[in-house]
This record gives sequence, structure tokens and C-alpha cells, in this order.
Amino acid sequence: MRYFDEVGVQPNVVQEATEKQTIISMVSAGMGLALVPEWVEKLQMAGVVYRPLNFVLADPPPEALLGVCWRRHQKLKGRDHFLTYLHEFNRRGSAAEENNAVSSNVAPFPLKRSQ
Repeated sequence: MRYFDEVGVQPNVVQEATEKQTIISMVSAGMGLALVPEWVEKLQMAGVVYRPLNFVLADPPPEALLGVCWRRHQKLKGRDHFLTYLHEFNRRGSAAEENNAVSSNVAPFPLKRSQ
């Protein structure tokens, strides 16, 4: 919504969803339009047309909130390396942000691993 605010447009939001399949289904049902990541175009549905947007993104650009989940008792070396990378990336982002070196789109998350 921040992007719409920055470009001076007030959309009429009648329904919100987070699952991409649900969003595309609502568009297919004629409930309006949606701004979705480019990869969603792979979800083909009757009546839905995808068009790339050619515009200058807002600064900072629109964000997407992502989460990470895993099986608590399963040992996977690759997953643990990935989680360590995410944790370090987040830690560096938070430290740099304190020094005004990066934008505020790096949010901290608790890294909990069960032994």
C-alpha cells in the first residue's frame, strides 16, 4: 500500500489475501486486479491476464514479508547453513541500518533452533 501512497493513488480494496493462488482466483472471479510478483504468471487461470509494470519503483521498493519454517527434530546440514546465513544477513543488515547504511526493509527475526 505504501507504493500507492507514494504515487498518489488510493485503491478501493475490497478483499485481501496472502496466498497467491487465492489472489489469482479472486481476479479470475472478477473481483478486481492484483499486483503480484512476476513468478505468479506461472499460475494460469481463465480470464486472468498478466502484464508487466514499467514504472520506477518507490524508494524503498515494495516489500514482501517472508517466513522460514522447518521440522524441529530433523537434522539437515544444508538447512542449518541456510538458517545461519539468514541470521548473519539479518544481523549485518540491522547493524548497518543503525549506521544508516541500508534501508529499513531488513527486519529482525528470532532464530530458534532446537537441539
